[in-house]
Amino acid sequence: MQPTDLRKVVKDVVVSFQPDAARRGVNLKSEVPDTPVEVVADRRDLNLMISNLVDNALKYTPQDGEVTVFASLEERTAILEVRDTGIGIEPRDHDRIFERFYRVDKARSREMGGTGLGLSIVRNIAVSLGGRVSVESLPGRGSTFRVELPTGEEG
Repeated sequence: MQPTDLRKVVKDVVVSFQPDAARRGVNLKSEVPDTPVEVVADRRDLNLMISNLVDNALKYTPQDGEVTVFASLEERTAILEVRDTGIGIEPRDHDRIFERFYRVDKARSREMGGTGLGLSIVRNIAVSLGGRVSVESLPGRGSTFRVELPTGEEG
């Protein structure tokens, strides 16, 4: 665990998923500030967390859709958001999607190669770093997954 600029990890993940996004016909981009967004974390954990969120967003966003990864600071909290214009998630499933092996659409998840572990991994990494994860989503309206992490700055 060491100070890590969340912006750089976001940019690296977005670059690594560009071929997949292009193949799917989805516009993938990042929006990050000009100043560092530092968190104390293992870079590989951050990469895995962001990769799981981007991979899900791409899987559930139709052709000509958009996935945007944001990094920002709000007071002493680093914010990571992955927004998509995908199929969305029913509110009744919001609390359960971070459970291990839970799948909203079991048939579609299997067909797309999902294990039902990605969002559980995201939650576990966020919690291990002293943060939290949440989702805002409605069917047909896309999803926004938000991770809030402490920056490690003294207050």
